[in-house]
Amino acid sequence: MAFILTYTNLVADVIPAYLERNDPETLANIPIWVDNAQRVISRDFESLGFTTYLTGTLTPDKCVYQKPNGWANTLNINVGNGVNFNTMNNVLLRQYTFLTEYWPDRTQTGFPLYYADYGYSNWLFAPTPDQAYPFEASFLGLGTVIDATVSTNWLTQFAPDLLIKATLREGMVYLKNDQRLQILNQEYAMILNGLKNQSRERMTDQYNTAQKSYS
Repeated sequence: MAFILTYTNLVADVIPAYLERNDPETLANIPIWVDNAQRVISRDFESLGFTTYLTGTLTPDKCVYQKPNGWANTLNINVGNGVNFNTMNNVLLRQYTFLTEYWPDRTQTGFPLYYADYGYSNWLFAPTPDQAYPFEASFLGLGTVIDATVSTNWLTQFAPDLLIKATLREGMVYLKNDQRLQILNQEYAMILNGLKNQSRERMTDQYNTAQKSYS
């Protein structure tokens, strides 16, 4: 039977076995290493595994909206209009200064055509919505995080080796084992680059398939 990585066996078995340590102080810190490792990977690796989709409804007369927890980078925002609001329209990303020049009076309303990052935590739309339009936003973020309450996620299923190496790197920083840390950095980079190449090939295949379907 194939080995399936979970939060429990990662914390209780895999990491202690690699470290050959089971002292209480080390074991108590492993959950922190696992959490940090996931955050580092989400910053290093832009993958479909970290893509999240948010749906909701824009509020009339409201132009500033809070980004979801775990947000790292917006990929796309669509807003619906037309009959029953079922025609989705791509809202274009622009700089904040463009929006302030294009729609200086935020009390004026219309159908949203543009959005900008409004600080790190918010989006700004212009024009200010005049109706309760449905929207869908796709964004890169932390994704599902494994912990004591969540056993598996994309990493445990599709990149367990990357998660293990990333967690061990955190452990070596804590244990001040610079020699082992250097080796783990190289191993982590090799696995990460391999996954990035696979991701690029997958995206290229999807693009070529889409192009053929329209030719």
